[in-house]
Amino acid sequence: MSEKKKKYNLKVASKEDHCAEVAPLYHTSTPLNMLMKMGGWDTHTRIENIRNGMEFFFFEGIKTDLNTTTKELADSLKISVKTIDRRKSKKEHLSSIESEKLLRLSQIANKAIAVFEDAEYAKKWLKEKNLHLNNNTPLSMCDTEPGGNEVTELLGRIEYGVFA
Repeated sequence: MSEKKKKYNLKVASKEDHCAEVAPLYHTSTPLNMLMKMGGWDTHTRIENIRNGMEFFFFEGIKTDLNTTTKELADSLKISVKTIDRRKSKKEHLSSIESEKLLRLSQIANKAIAVFEDAEYAKKWLKEKNLHLNNNTPLSMCDTEPGGNEVTELLGRIEYGVFA
């Protein structure tokens, strides 16, 4: 990303440019990438997978991909660490609520990577307090749909240079 884009968090691109630029960012089969691809599922498939609960493997993968600790990720999704430890030790699936939160977080991470065109910078941005989010981190806003929408809207404003 150019220094100007980094400084102002700007990116102006057409939909075609966006698709062409994002494709190379996801060449591995990490859990974050797999979750990001879930956005391509049809609505009924996503609903079914959320209702059935995602495998715990996806939580661990997101934790690794975002360079975060179990506590940080659990806190950002409002899931107790004890619950996470139990799911891991018993090889349980995540609940439907936990699955939906994890999917939301992965979609927001995907959007951040696409907007900033730099995965490491996007991961850092997700963990930093942001004045536009009432001094919360974008990651901490992903536990609710309105919070996730707020982060998505902020990323849209950054992408298109709208600061008001």
